[in-house]
Amino acid sequence: MLENCRHIIIFTDSMAMAKRAALAQWFSAAEDSRVEFIATPSKLEWGLQHAAHCRARSLPPIPMGRRPATLLDAMRKRITDSALDSWATMFRDKSYRGYHFLPLMETKGTDIAPKYAAGGSWLKFVGEEVNLCTRMCRAILNHALIGDYYRRFNIPESHSCSCGAERQTREHLFTRCPNLDTNRRTPKLVKELVGYLQKNPLAFGFKRPSEGIG
Repeated sequence: MLENCRHIIIFTDSMAMAKRAALAQWFSAAEDSRVEFIATPSKLEWGLQHAAHCRARSLPPIPMGRRPATLLDAMRKRITDSALDSWATMFRDKSYRGYHFLPLMETKGTDIAPKYAAGGSWLKFVGEEVNLCTRMCRAILNHALIGDYYRRFNIPESHSCSCGAERQTREHLFTRCPNLDTNRRTPKLVKELVGYLQKNPLAFGFKRPSEGIG
């Protein structure tokens, strides 16, 4: 430690590791000693911190402690992984996720599993486009203002489609409605669904208000 140093500022992308740093001896040297932590995500590639990050990543891993699996970070990761595994298992059950929920794949052969990080499993595909996000949620949940929805919930609105079809269902809008640019099949990939919604900006949208309202 530098002599007469009373204030340390630590830029780090690992707050948990920084707070476990061996600073007890330095703190005991003076009553006014203090440490300030500033979280600096590695993706920002900020100056000296980024250089230190790259240097640390290039070194061989070193197990921490005699029982590294019981460290706080390891235990937190184990609990999180276990919760996500349980969530993914429950999500395969239609009675849990809902019988009208539209199953989608992120890539061919890879079903989307629920997760909470990085925008979740579905919303990351629409970014901050509120209208697109709303319509995607309605399409996936089959909870949109369409004829089939009115029929299921006994709402006194027409069950037919504007194209003349007797029943306006989600499948009809995806595959057969002549008023829309359809793909001739129900989307199987989430990007396929997003592409359909982008081509059809009114699909699964809000009903236009009656003239003079709103």
